[in-house]
Amino acid sequence: MRLHYRHLLPWFALAVIALVATVALGPMLAPPPPPTPTPMPSATQTVIPTALPTSSPTPNPTVDPGRLDELTGRILFTSVRNDATELYAMDANGRNLRQLTDNRAADWVAKWSPGGDRIAFVSNRDGDYEIFVMNADGSNPIQLTHNEHMDTSPVWSSTGDLIAFSSWPEGGFDIYVMRPDGQGVLQLGYSGTSAEVHAHSWSADGVLLLSAEWDGDFEIYALNVQTTDLRITQLTDNSFYDGSPDWSPDGKRIVFDSDRDGNGEIYVMDADGSNVVRLTNDPGQDYMPRWSPDGRHIGFTSSRDGNSEIYVMDADGSNLTRITQNAYLDILEDWK
Repeated sequence: MRLHYRHLLPWFALAVIALVATVALGPMLAPPPPPTPTPMPSATQTVIPTALPTSSPTPNPTVDPGRLDELTGRILFTSVRNDATELYAMDANGRNLRQLTDNRAADWVAKWSPGGDRIAFVSNRDGDYEIFVMNADGSNPIQLTHNEHMDTSPVWSSTGDLIAFSSWPEGGFDIYVMRPDGQGVLQLGYSGTSAEVHAHSWSADGVLLLSAEWDGDFEIYALNVQTTDLRITQLTDNSFYDGSPDWSPDGKRIVFDSDRDGNGEIYVMDADGSNVVRLTNDPGQDYMPRWSPDGRHIGFTSSRDGNSEIYVMDADGSNLTRITQNAYLDILEDWK
């Protein structure tokens, strides 16, 4: 199976090396489960066209100060600067950088709350990977999950009253939801096998985007938690990796990363999985895309300059701008 950015490996540096070396996309979380393909739940399937546009590689951008001033909101990201895996926040234009966590554990895989006042994240500070929340300035970290299993991929509901996450108890990965205080944990029951499944983005109308390898490779699914039968729809269907899906603010489009053309690139599609368009085309690996709060831009992580940096482009793939530029590994987590 392909490495996944949210497979939490013991050392983040090794994880990123594996990411770059094996063209891994998206989150990296756990030791891989047994490779035997497992049946996926019954689903309404939408087949995605795989024809790709032909285009020339996008040249590496220079930082345009005027362009940066157009960007709004706060970016949440993971970095290994200072020889530790920590969470940072900055303005979308790269200014007002603030380190949010400071310990020798791995703190990463993070999401802003809908109001931007809290952050859900993953840390192994207690010895294994658990879900935590903290204030937006990094203060008052609170551990929400307490078990020997790996808990990861926290995602806030649009109202902020629930957090969905992935967990790997005995029997395999599954999706759970809980209140922001860690209480009321409910298993949604969509795996129960060795197949991996990760939560990524939750729409205002209650549709949770997942990436899962139910059919033997990572595909993107939409799980409607508002329906009594938890209806699930498969949005991509090919033999390649599709992951890291993120809803546009208006809920009409989904941005994601994929290696369907042999290299990690950023794509967008309609909410039903149709009209797939590739936005990036570069020999480096492009992954972890996130919409800007106004829907005009898309941020993502790329190794096109030799190490992982954060870039921003217009929603149509034009006007590429590099936001971070240093010798460290910076990986985009969220944009609020």
